[in-house]
Amino acid sequence: MNVLLLLKANVADLVESYSKTEDDAILLLEAGKTDIVESYSKTEDDAPLLQKADKSELIDASTNIETEK
Repeated sequence: MNVLLLLKANVADLVESYSKTEDDAILLLEAGKTDIVESYSKTEDDAPLLQKADKSELIDASTNIETEK
């Protein structure tokens, strides 16, 4: 954390920030392994989809994005 922010923050803000970090760790520990694996797998699935996509579809998508700007 930035030193100046620590100096300006009140104690309640610091405790709340620390508490949120602790809560996130507890949620990860309590999460079912299937939830974590599913979340990881979804991200991994995007890469094979891009490899299988038709090149003309990718070019069209890119062109549409650039045209809309």
